Amino acid sequence: MTGKPKASDEGSYTHGELAEMYNVSPRILHRWIEPILDKVGKRVGHYYNRRQVEVIMDHCGVPPALKHLHEPQQLSTDGQDQLEKDSSETKTKL
Repeated sequence: MTGKPKASDEGSYTHGELAEMYNVSPRILHRWIEPILDKVGKRVGHYYNRRQVEVIMDHCGVPPALKHLHEPQQLSTDGQDQLEKDSSETKTKL
């Protein structure tokens, strides 16, 4: 498993890309989704479409590779202060 998972513009992924996002082998991912294959449906070519990926994620959870997109980031007061400082420094340089 090398590189980053690639998403097409439609949000479709290959089985291998999904496995990589979950940090498991394609074989393990297949075992996870085997109970819901009737809900997932047949892939078009090598890709699961957006609806199929949503069904898989509802069953397996959000993959670690995408958790940062689904969880709001909590900033401490120090973190917020640093963001404001960085922002003001950038403005003064312009």
